[in-house]
Formats: sequence, C-alpha cells, structure tokens
Amino acid sequence: MTPTRSGAAALDTLYRALDPETRHVYRILGVLPCPWTDSDLTAAACGLSAGTATWTLEVLAEQGLIEEALQEAGGRAARYRAGGIAHDHAGRLCTGEDVVPPLRRLAHWALLTGRATGPRRQTGPGPAGHGAAWWLPAEFRDDPAAWAGPGKGWFSCRR
Repeated sequence: MTPTRSGAAALDTLYRALDPETRHVYRILGVLPCPWTDSDLTAAACGLSAGTATWTLEVLAEQGLIEEALQEAGGRAARYRAGGIAHDHAGRLCTGEDVVPPLRRLAHWALLTGRATGPRRQTGPGPAGHGAAWWLPAEFRDDPAAWAGPGKGWFSCRR
C-alpha cells in the first residue's frame, strides 16, 4: 500500500517531531514482518529495556503513528498496531544498516520464546494469581493447540 501524498506528508511531519530514539523504534517497527507489536517484541527487536519500549510505544501512539490495539485490565495498552500506511512509511525510512540487527534480535527472541513455551515449560500460577499461561492472550489460554498449532494460533498471529 502506497500512502497518498498528503498522508505521507502528514506522517513525515509527525516523524520529524520525534526524538532520535523514538524515530529509530518507529523505523524498526516498519521492517518487522507484522504490523502488530507489544513492549516485549519491541524491546527484543530494538534492543531496549521493557520500560523504554513501553514508553516509546506510548509516545508513538500519542503522536498517532501507531494505534492501541488491545488494552490490559489496568487500561494501559498491551498491544499496538502500525496501520498499513504507517507500517509502509516506517519501513521505507529504514536504511539497510537498520534492518539486519533488529531482525536478528527478533529471531533470537522468538526462538527463546518458543523454547520457553514448549512442552517442557514450567507450569504454575502467574503473577497476581493468573493461571500458568497468563502471558498468552485470553483467546489462547485454554487450548495449547490453539497457540502451538501450525498455521494458526498465537505464534501465527505474531507474524
């Protein structure tokens, strides 16, 4: 999808108003294989702490470059989405040297996450009395096949 001239100009204006670190995160979000992200995925791809990733995503959402897609019980955004035009815009701003390290970090994080969620994953209650799969979106918590099955589920929706 190619943004219209006025849409691209508006995104360029919003982008130029960001601080350098937030610009960098925005560009990286544009080269990720999926427009959906959260603080963990962003922290992994961008090499940030979870707190910095959360803050940066909130700034990008406040500026209108990404949108909140899912909220936690406390009202904070749990997932964000860069719409088609914004995702394409961010990807076009990313230069060659920006692409490989974030994708390598993302692949490493995905492998570690996959290993942690495999059959040998420790079970037990999560934080604040949640179940063993507290870290999964609600629609995948009750059926392990729903998140581990090929071509469907949690891992597929993260792509």
